[in-house]
Amino acid sequence: MEIETTRQQIDFKSEDRILYLTKDPELIIRQLNGENLNNIRSSDLLDRISTDAYPTRACFRFENAYMASQALTGLSLGKDRWFPENGLKEGNFSILVAGSSFGCGSSREHFPLSLKAAGVELIVASSIERICIQNCQNIGLKYIEGVTPEILRLLQTHQNLSIDLTLQNLDDISAEIVLSGGLFNYLKNTDIQKMPKPKSKKRPMTGPEKIIAEHMNVEYVQPGDTGFIQVDKRYSYEIFTPLSEAVLKSEVPNSRIEDPNSVFLFYDHSVLDNSADAYSLARRMREFAKRENIKLYDGNQTQGTEGICHTIMLDRHALPGEIILGTDSHTCTLGAVGALPIGVGATEWAAALWKNMARISVPQSILFKLEGKLPPGVMAKDVMLYILSNPYIQEGQGIGKIFEFDGSLLETLSFDEQVVFPNMAVEGGGFSGYINPNRQTANFLLKRHALLDKLKLRDIDAEYAKEFLIDVSNLEPYVALPGDPKNGLPISKLTIPPKIEIAYIGSCTGGKLEDILSAAHILQNKQVNPNVRLYVQTSSRSVFEQAQALGLIDIISKSGGVILPPGCGACVNFGPGSSLAGEVTISDTNRNFPGRMGKGETYLANPAVVAASAIAGRIVSPISL
Repeated sequence: MEIETTRQQIDFKSEDRILYLTKDPELIIRQLNGENLNNIRSSDLLDRISTDAYPTRACFRFENAYMASQALTGLSLGKDRWFPENGLKEGNFSILVAGSSFGCGSSREHFPLSLKAAGVELIVASSIERICIQNCQNIGLKYIEGVTPEILRLLQTHQNLSIDLTLQNLDDISAEIVLSGGLFNYLKNTDIQKMPKPKSKKRPMTGPEKIIAEHMNVEYVQPGDTGFIQVDKRYSYEIFTPLSEAVLKSEVPNSRIEDPNSVFLFYDHSVLDNSADAYSLARRMREFAKRENIKLYDGNQTQGTEGICHTIMLDRHALPGEIILGTDSHTCTLGAVGALPIGVGATEWAAALWKNMARISVPQSILFKLEGKLPPGVMAKDVMLYILSNPYIQEGQGIGKIFEFDGSLLETLSFDEQVVFPNMAVEGGGFSGYINPNRQTANFLLKRHALLDKLKLRDIDAEYAKEFLIDVSNLEPYVALPGDPKNGLPISKLTIPPKIEIAYIGSCTGGKLEDILSAAHILQNKQVNPNVRLYVQTSSRSVFEQAQALGLIDIISKSGGVILPPGCGACVNFGPGSSLAGEVTISDTNRNFPGRMGKGETYLANPAVVAASAIAGRIVSPISL
């Protein structure tokens, strides 16, 4: 296949093969065996293919040949079968066609890089999630959003497509990046300082819009305004840092990091993995941090990490009103303090190291007004699983929008609990998450920074793409069925509550002090079912020490739970708590895409539900105990 942007078209050759990623895995297997399919309809295509289709452990290496071999190997083909190594490359597929929410989940740029390394030159999907789109733009991988009967006909008859199909609905900067063949090509030929700024008229704004306007150095912005914003802080961890460094060294040799004091690095995701590749990444990050004089939060196998990156950033560095860039989709967590955090891939982060700027097209926002009080046994996780199960979110209407949270619930709900809302905004496809400042936000900040002047309150008549009024008083504990965090339903609707082999409490979402406290309350004077392995892993060393001082660690240990050193752990399929094929896990983490926490099936729930289920040996509500 040849992509010729000067002629504004994508040319197909007769030998170009198309891989249709279908709901029926047998059709995928037939294509891998050499068959070319015809008469595929959009309804046949598989939705929500996450970036976990490129396994986390494969991210330890980023040589082209290796990444090509691992492309899509985390994609389940049913019956404990998985997409084969080198399957994409050996099949000589030039075009990939999929359903909606393609590339949901992690910000790992290895996912599109592996497709490109395997020979894919064009992705066609019903919809593609925001970070995946930007990663494709940044590395020069073409894509088309929208799988219409006409596009399918053109694909199946190998007719040329207009490049305008890629450029449709793109802002000017993104379109220029696509036509330039990648982000660095664009930046090398563009004087950012001379770009015209938006000229929006006076209007009521949301909190995030006020932050963007300030960082664009304009008075007002509105959705669709584009430009570059100054970045206040940047952070990354061992899986991404070496890749970003390699990109920067390749694209801009001898460049130096602008303002290294505003950059933070973390050894957190693979700290419990003892492979040579994991150690190699950590070593390279340490060398980079030392050479560039960057603050590094380190770790080791015995003590784990000093803290998961989002936890430490939230606790020590993130301030209201800031723009913060992180190489992780859960960077949105920092919206809990009234910052505007943005998750990006390795190339975008490398560019931000060089320029300390980031491109933006001002997104629309969705407002979730949370009213009432939570019933017994119900936690913030249940509210979020309820939100994600809403048809509006399930159908992809939240993709690329800021999830903003407000309402009377936030005045009394603990800060730890509130963190769950922005943290899991990305599970709904959100651009970021943002909590309108409230009493709990102020208390948290005053204990650490005594800075409240940068808190951005929304204007009362600010405009939203959608508003939801949610009375939490009638909610009950929720569980997300395996495969997607959007598969939420009340536990009472589980007709046959499944037996479990693993119960896991941890991650940036579920390893906070409040989570450990809730689990210990359920586990006190009870015993974990002998058929269940319960693992508890705090999100930082500080949380562990606080839990230990309160006697919570002792309660969990006496119940039969296993305490792990702080870190990301099984949430990204590292260490104890990861599942084998056939095993069932219940977890209070944020994501349960196939392969995310191992080869088994994962249900998501709040930490109290996880603890109660560990005792019962099957998924139950804590109220039942």
